[in-house]
Amino acid sequence: MTANEKKKPEKRAAKKTPKWKLIETVVTAIEGAEPGAAVAPSAKIPSRTTSGETRQIDVHVATKAGRRLITMGIEVKNEKAPLDIEIVEQVAASSRMSPSIYAG
Repeated sequence: MTANEKKKPEKRAAKKTPKWKLIETVVTAIEGAEPGAAVAPSAKIPSRTTSGETRQIDVHVATKAGRRLITMGIEVKNEKAPLDIEIVEQVAASSRMSPSIYAG
């Protein structure tokens, strides 16, 4: 390359945010709009079945209802078709392993 030739800057492909992450962000924003709600995306919560281990939940929400603290876990799924029953059952089983989410 000669001194008169300028090197063209390389075009970098913009990192595209995965659709599931966008949905997780929207759910976090919606839940966070509730006054007094504490919302944590990609939260680590204690496992109910394995001592000392944690589980990842897409969005964890804690809010007061009267004198009670209500917590919920939201699992974000981005599917083109409705989820089949096996996937729904897997998500339900996962929530049973998290004491701060499930008290049944």
